[in-house]
Amino acid sequence: MAADPARDATHLEPIEAAATLARETVDWALSVVAPGVVPAELAEHIAERLTRARAVPVLRGYASGTDRVPPFPAAACIGVNERVVNAVPTNTPLQAGDVVSVDLALSLDGWHADVADSTVVGATPGRDQLIPKLRSAMDAWLARPFAGSRPSEVASNAEEIARRSGLRLLPEHLGHGIGRSLHQAPRLPIPGRPATNDEPLRVGTVLAVELAAIELSSAIYTIPVRFKTLSDGWTRAVRGGVGATVERMIVLESDQNRFLSAVRPQSETVARDGTDGVA
Repeated sequence: MAADPARDATHLEPIEAAATLARETVDWALSVVAPGVVPAELAEHIAERLTRARAVPVLRGYASGTDRVPPFPAAACIGVNERVVNAVPTNTPLQAGDVVSVDLALSLDGWHADVADSTVVGATPGRDQLIPKLRSAMDAWLARPFAGSRPSEVASNAEEIARRSGLRLLPEHLGHGIGRSLHQAPRLPIPGRPATNDEPLRVGTVLAVELAAIELSSAIYTIPVRFKTLSDGWTRAVRGGVGATVERMIVLESDQNRFLSAVRPQSETVARDGTDGVA
């Protein structure tokens, strides 16, 4: 098992540089989302931007762990509407009202970053509340310091906050250590399931923390969320719901969870109507 990342504070500077590049790239991708943009082409532009910044887009070629599913084919997961988890970018142009999530990972000078965020294509009534709710839930979750708490406690708190926010968390892990490897110990478990290692989280640990959710009105809370794995072997689509994802990188301090990159303001939720830079 890999050691807790960034135990030495001198490691935080290169991790923060990687996190900032990831954040800036996600923000750029969301800023150019518009009707007519093709997700697969957007993923290629993301790969080009990362390569120019001397970073490695580590999702492209990421192994599935089974011979039956080929490696992930793109530099970013780009989910649209119900295609929320591990979404392979498609060649279907975006339309007004689509909920789009961009989730990317990179390596910069050997240090990894993993960041995601979401937007709505155009100002579409009825589709513009999910993402602010999700970001607010993330802010509320991270307001309580994680250091000293057990991963299972942190996961339970996320679920309670999401429920109060009118959200239904999707049954995916909520976070993982990150540093020299993309996925390191510790892991935050799916709420309600036992943690692989439930030792208290330690000061200095760097985590990528993620919330993926649908609005509570889209499903009765007591009924399990149902997924369908699509033919690409990676994409998991929510049955009967539209979802979104946000992911942040933090370092655990004794009195706070400190962000390792800037976060888009809450007001920047809806993408522009016109294309910009990916036509």
